[in-house]
Amino acid sequence: MSYSDADRFEQITAKLAPHRGMLGIIVDDRVIEAPTIEDTISGPTVEIVATGPEETAELFHRIR
Repeated sequence: MSYSDADRFEQITAKLAPHRGMLGIIVDDRVIEAPTIEDTISGPTVEIVATGPEETAELFHRIR
């Protein structure tokens, strides 16, 4: 994402983290995942980590 988008994303996650808020990931107008935000996310890249190999494969296919 651009640095200005990254700054805005950091602000959003900073507000969600203290309350363990959820952030929806939307692909083709569908929410495919809604992870709990546990800490502020900063920087121009984001990594989504699943809990295991099966969950990783499933998430990959839903995002793709």
